[in-house]
Amino acid sequence: MPDQPQAPSLIQRRMTLSRGLAYPIAAIAVSALNLMFQIVPLVESDGTAGWRWIVVVLWAVLLAGSIVMLVRARGAIVAFEREHGRDAGRQKPVGHP
Repeated sequence: MPDQPQAPSLIQRRMTLSRGLAYPIAAIAVSALNLMFQIVPLVESDGTAGWRWIVVVLWAVLLAGSIVMLVRARGAIVAFEREHGRDAGRQKPVGHP
């Protein structure tokens, strides 16, 4: 009988799900920071710079998309924990009980 592909272990699945949180968190930080840096000059120009509005809307859309990605990644972790238990796949540090 040929070797069947094995399903990833709970540890590997938790690591993958946890890694899925890193990009949205970083994207939220970058998007929020850039949005702030674009809103300040827009306010200082009394909103007359039309191209700044486009940039502000772009960063706001990217921020919203990043938040949606974070909510989905967190939802995947919650579903994993609901299916396998809260501590499923968690590793304890070496030398600690």
